[in-house]
Amino acid sequence: KEAKGDLLTMGTDPTLPGGNSTEKYDYLGTLLKPHTFIEQGKIVKLSSTKRTSIYLNLPVTGRFTNLVVSGGSKNYNDLLEEGVLILSRFSTFTPNPSTGAFSGEIRNGRMYKNGTFTPIKGGSVTGTMDKAMQEAFLSKELVQRYKYFGPQWIKISNLDVAGDQ
Repeated sequence: KEAKGDLLTMGTDPTLPGGNSTEKYDYLGTLLKPHTFIEQGKIVKLSSTKRTSIYLNLPVTGRFTNLVVSGGSKNYNDLLEEGVLILSRFSTFTPNPSTGAFSGEIRNGRMYKNGTFTPIKGGSVTGTMDKAMQEAFLSKELVQRYKYFGPQWIKISNLDVAGDQ
């Protein structure tokens, strides 16, 4: 679909130094190599273990390891605008695999208003991944956490937020 923001490029890298899933072979003995699965918003390859590749007649990529996401077009200050919420913790935030619909209770965050940050907690955020990713911006700043290496900040639009201000 038409995207107004940054296009997602995502893959896996079993050689990432310091990654929690850095390994040479998966549990079935497949030699693991870096792979890109989504490039500029388009799926270019599917992840499949040896077992899955036999069932689906796909090339073997091995177990999905460290998630690597390419940086975006804007730095942190470019992502700030009046009334933006910076949310860092949710009770749960798992999209439905069939519909892409999600909801999450906001546990911790900040609101940027009049040039200052105000701590917030409570409320909820809902939406669908399809609409949310149509206007998503990824930061140039990258961070490594556990099995993730990619943008430190992601700005997503087209969400419904409920709660007191």
